[in-house]
Amino acid sequence: MTLSNYVLYHFFFGLGAVGIRMLFIVLFGSAVAFAISGPLESFRLYVMPAVCLVTALAFTLDYCVLASIGLLAFFFEDTAAFRLIYSKVKFVLGGLLLPVDFLPEGIQSVARVLPFNLVIYAPSKLFVAWDGGQFIQIVLLQMLWIGIAGMCVALLYRYGAQRVSINGG
Repeated sequence: MTLSNYVLYHFFFGLGAVGIRMLFIVLFGSAVAFAISGPLESFRLYVMPAVCLVTALAFTLDYCVLASIGLLAFFFEDTAAFRLIYSKVKFVLGGLLLPVDFLPEGIQSVARVLPFNLVIYAPSKLFVAWDGGQFIQIVLLQMLWIGIAGMCVALLYRYGAQRVSINGG
């Protein structure tokens, strides 16, 4: 049995793990939220498939960026610094440190189109405050960034795999 695509194998392996974790997080988180605050008045069940789509695209985008960083190991001895930088930029521009809406206008307009916002803040904001126009914009931006990051992954893998010299013994 041969592995046809190493990157896709790891994507689907991670997708299975994330799917199981998300199921438990949603079930237990919903139960705790309901127990603490009661039913949500603004919750709309009909938008959940769209929110799930944006969330799945966010996981895919995050994986593509992290896979690109991991594939830099073909060229650098240690990629921990790249992962650290990505996680910190995602923390600041992704809306974890401060919601993107609270950033200064110039930074906010840039942060909204970068992948960091599309991985963290945009899906959660759609869940809390649904807007159909924002949904379309977010999905289009996510697909654009997935395409860009996916091409980076393919190029890094192709070029890196050609450079590898494996000697057995």
